[in-house]
Amino acid sequence: MNKKIILIMGLPGSGKTYLAERLKKHPEDPEYWQMLGKVKQKNKDYPGAKVAFLKAAELSSGTEQGENLYFVAKLEVESGDRVTGESTLELLKEKSGFSQPAELAINE
Repeated sequence: MNKKIILIMGLPGSGKTYLAERLKKHPEDPEYWQMLGKVKQKNKDYPGAKVAFLKAAELSSGTEQGENLYFVAKLEVESGDRVTGESTLELLKEKSGFSQPAELAINE
């Protein structure tokens, strides 16, 4: 049996323990991966956030997949990689059919 370890570092009581438990029990749930991405992004762990958002995109479809790809593009731009961010936005347009990422209803 292949076991995966999910490491979420942070302050006690910050909700990360709860999130780690949920991911262990439901590793195929894209909502938990998206939450992990947001936590990592807030803590400026851009590589970790990108991995989490890409996993969420892989596990989701439709608008949810587009939303996660948008988060990846936003992270890339925030971390100074505008070229990759723009190519991710192009992928978003291709996969989701949206002409503008702003068409996505994103509640952060």
